[in-house]
Amino acid sequence: MRSRFQNLEPDRQERLIEAAIAEFCSLGFEASSLNRILKEAGMSKSSFYYYFDDKADIFDEIGRRSIAMVIAEIGKVPVASLTYASFWSEIEDMLLRAKTVLEQDQWFVRMCRLYYHHRSGGDPEAADSPLFGSIREWIHALITHGRSIGVVRTDLPPSLLISIAMGLAEAMDRWTSQAWDSLSSAERGSMLRQEVALFRRLLE
Repeated sequence: MRSRFQNLEPDRQERLIEAAIAEFCSLGFEASSLNRILKEAGMSKSSFYYYFDDKADIFDEIGRRSIAMVIAEIGKVPVASLTYASFWSEIEDMLLRAKTVLEQDQWFVRMCRLYYHHRSGGDPEAADSPLFGSIREWIHALITHGRSIGVVRTDLPPSLLISIAMGLAEAMDRWTSQAWDSLSSAERGSMLRQEVALFRRLLE
């Protein structure tokens, strides 16, 4: 969380964040109005600009919070403790736990859709995006540890493997987030298992 915003009273933080979530999820990033968000939150523009640079800045703050929310619910995969035998099964278990969380509160799915629309340049390794930065860090850690225990291939440079994995992750995330509402819980689980299988064939 941005240090200045962290010092704002918790109830005022939540009013602003909830107003922004409602606006972004209802109208998308481009059509959302900062003025409407501030009116709903009961915050002046001068106060807002003390904490954030612009509409994109609070959008990224929501992204950071959404990531933290999911991680808090499902827990982080302890990458360093993964073994040769448990590597892929524990990754699959983590994704299935994430599915359960998303089915309980689908605003994260809507935020994921908005991130792909909002992100400029289409760079799957966008360093300035909290969503993609977190995914890249996680994949980097998995590939590094996976190579050390003999699960991940060593015939290609790690940076290339990360870029390829990021591309596959984006393709799967885009498709799944768009198709999410039309899939049953069982179908979502099946797609996540197939995603892990694709990663395994790519990286093993």
